[in-house]
Amino acid sequence: LPIMETLKRLGLDMMALGNHDLDYGQETLGHFMKQSRFPFLCANLTIKEGNFPSPVPFVLRTMKNGLRVAVLGLIWIDPVIGLPESHPDRLKGLQFSNPLIRGAEFRYLRKQCDVFIALTHLGLEDDVKLAESMPELDLIVGGHSHTIIRSPKETNGVLIVQTGGNMYSIGRVDLRWQDGRVVEKRGSLIDLAPLQGEDLSLKERIVQ
Repeated sequence: LPIMETLKRLGLDMMALGNHDLDYGQETLGHFMKQSRFPFLCANLTIKEGNFPSPVPFVLRTMKNGLRVAVLGLIWIDPVIGLPESHPDRLKGLQFSNPLIRGAEFRYLRKQCDVFIALTHLGLEDDVKLAESMPELDLIVGGHSHTIIRSPKETNGVLIVQTGGNMYSIGRVDLRWQDGRVVEKRGSLIDLAPLQGEDLSLKERIVQ
């Protein structure tokens, strides 16, 4: 509950499903998802049994300036057992597919958007593989490996960014769009420790 309240206050637009989101069981995560004000994304998960609310595979948003942005969600699975890194008892009734193979099935979104983003919980190594196999993407915003990427670089024309973990920093990505395509991509990190401003009501909730 404290995490959910904090994420609401941060004003998230969407969230990729990660392996530790499942650590407290499907009922707890399902309650979290129902109470959130933003969609959970995961294209390579199928609900076979139970009442667990299904994440959406992607969202397609039109910005105020008319720019169409598609965001695809993917979660890493162990290639041997076919499951994310969470206790198997928490994953009963859930079926996961290979994120790289499943991700490729959404190449068609390129024709429906101006900016194509993958919001992943794959880890940097698999983010690179995803970029190599899906040049249709403009950007991969990654997680899972907690990699701090201070100077993001493009792989196969796809910019890959990740901020580490535990909210020590947040990421900023600037995309310049011109004549129907993204012509420039830049990513950077903003360290939070030096910032002086505080939201006292949020701080009080966190330190309780």
